[in-house]
Amino acid sequence: DAVLCSLDIGSGKLLNVVPLASRCTAFDVQEEGAFLIACDCAANIYRLRLQGIDGLPKSFKAPLPPSVAAAQGFDPDQAVTNGSFLYGLDGWSAFGNQCSLSASIRQPHSGKMCCTCTDRTAVWSGPSQDIQARLQPGKQYIASAWVRAIGGSSDHKRVNMTLKFQTASTGGDQYHGIGSTEAVQGEWKEIKGKFDCPEDGTTSCLLYFEAPSGTDVSFAIDDVQMKVN
Repeated sequence: DAVLCSLDIGSGKLLNVVPLASRCTAFDVQEEGAFLIACDCAANIYRLRLQGIDGLPKSFKAPLPPSVAAAQGFDPDQAVTNGSFLYGLDGWSAFGNQCSLSASIRQPHSGKMCCTCTDRTAVWSGPSQDIQARLQPGKQYIASAWVRAIGGSSDHKRVNMTLKFQTASTGGDQYHGIGSTEAVQGEWKEIKGKFDCPEDGTTSCLLYFEAPSGTDVSFAIDDVQMKVN
């Protein structure tokens, strides 16, 4: 069922949520679930993209009542959104704008699509996602992703799954390597690892994939997850 909500535009407070499958002109579905409002699918947050309504902001956030989140099957313990690329590249971007990302139907690990990364110019050039708003302080996360080499890429190049984050107590960028694997042609390889979110939380956190620099190192990722243990 679709969902329509009433909102206090000034405060961003979600006043009510009701099933309403027939009215879908005001909102644009951007992420998982057939909803009139786009959902982050974690941390009980709706990301709203309003269209065709004069005077309203293009996007803002409002908390989703836990009862509604549970009823709709959202998992507040999952930090990554659209990790299976069912909705193309929604939620993902090229770290540093130094590579080209595409949603590809060619040999996904599962489902209908995967994400390909080509035209890389730096080690850190790769798919990335801002997950800070969905991390829970003090929780341990189990992370995983599947990777393969694509195109004319050199075989057996190591692809890393990495977090770049900051905390209020320490300041400055910190890096955490979740895990890595060698990307090979025609075969999906899994990356697995853990991350202990600091007790005081994070003020920023970017999940990204990196590999040796060079346009001859291209890879695909799929089924990216990062969930509370």
